[in-house]
Amino acid sequence: MPNSYFTRDSSINIADGVILSHMGKPYRQREPLLMKYIHRGADEYRDNPTQDFYSMEPPYGIEGGDVLILSDKVVCIGCTERTQPGAIEFVAANLFKKGFEAVYAFEMERGRNAMHLDGMLTMVDRDAFLFNPFLSGNVNVCKLTPASDGVRTQPVGSDWSKVLADALGESSVRLIPVGNGDEIQGFWEMWNLGGNVLTLAPGLVVCYDRNKITLDLLDKAGIEARTFEGAELSRGCGGARCMSMPIIREAL
Repeated sequence: MPNSYFTRDSSINIADGVILSHMGKPYRQREPLLMKYIHRGADEYRDNPTQDFYSMEPPYGIEGGDVLILSDKVVCIGCTERTQPGAIEFVAANLFKKGFEAVYAFEMERGRNAMHLDGMLTMVDRDAFLFNPFLSGNVNVCKLTPASDGVRTQPVGSDWSKVLADALGESSVRLIPVGNGDEIQGFWEMWNLGGNVLTLAPGLVVCYDRNKITLDLLDKAGIEARTFEGAELSRGCGGARCMSMPIIREAL
């Protein structure tokens, strides 16, 4: 299980439950199976079993790297080569039962350069996001909301700034382009996971030290970045966010 250090992919804790992923690649299917047995059999969960919002039973793929929790009311999910529309609708229906009000589905291109949504978009402050400027204008977004017959879906366009502002209930948001959109250095920093940072608190992130342009932009935006070396880790196509899975989130 060499890919299990990407703990974000195999499951994601949300509300008081979990999404156990249905991995897109056969060689990664043992990882969520391990998480399933932990949640089912570990002493910490024996008297209070964790609700699984997906349960691996539907035939559609979903991976944790495609799920971004914006608040206790709103979630973004990437529709990618690893996460399919049927899984998004299934998870959305269960999240609405837990009090969530909207799920935003980002229709990404299918391919390794857009493997997961969290390589293209990461929340770094209450109103700020790191994003991949090479994809944002070409990605359509749909908003899923509760309906009497299940889930209602409506297109909300491809302007990420407007979509995310609506999702947060703000008049506007700040979008920080990975690599500043440079055709050479920007692509280099995108492939070196410049947009995949672990947000510890609003305005405080952990990330690789190698993406100098993005680090400078974060500093100018008032975002504190604590860095670490990751030349070998980044070769696995994952960043600090991929290698973490929060268990408890404080209310903000």
